[in-house]
Amino acid sequence: ERLGLRQDTPTSLRQVAGAVFALDPFCLVHGVFFADNKWPGQPKLARALTGFIEAIDVQRADSGGVKKDHVRHSLDGEGSGTAEGYGTVPYHRTEWTARTITASFSLDRRQLMSYGLGVAAADLLEAIAQWEIRALLDGGLRLRTVCDLVPTTDDVVARGGDHLPSQDELDERVRLAIRACSGQLGAGEPIEVRWSDGGKRAKK
Repeated sequence: ERLGLRQDTPTSLRQVAGAVFALDPFCLVHGVFFADNKWPGQPKLARALTGFIEAIDVQRADSGGVKKDHVRHSLDGEGSGTAEGYGTVPYHRTEWTARTITASFSLDRRQLMSYGLGVAAADLLEAIAQWEIRALLDGGLRLRTVCDLVPTTDDVVARGGDHLPSQDELDERVRLAIRACSGQLGAGEPIEVRWSDGGKRAKK
């Protein structure tokens, strides 16, 4: 009902966007798909924010070490060898490094405006997206084990020349943007969410 879904009726993506914005604005930044075949049209909204990290001039970085067994000092008997993880075992490891590693982000501002929610709502969505980018870059880029990246500069510049604001600036911008479109975000009270499994529980 909130999304205005009806059988034999075209889906209004603007109505869907308005309903989603009131429940969770982040879904309009990262996209959402209502994959329930009982819902007419199964509406979906594409992500507006994407990002990737690209390495240039990649080279091998070989290293090695020793896994030392501080408990079992000698191997004896079947089932207690190095194959089972016992003993002191030397190992080699191949990792990768690069001359330059660049993180790129794309935010589709026109898509945010296409939702028809107004300038204030589009400004909030853009502020949220930029806040997430800044939080990612400032909060540590430990993407996986032994892959810990640190930005070489705090200055992130868009193709048009705009500079990504600081975390404090974006914090304040998000606060002001929320107030500017508070009427579209429900009553401003916490939303109670109830999970229902539809009576389907795994049999023991």
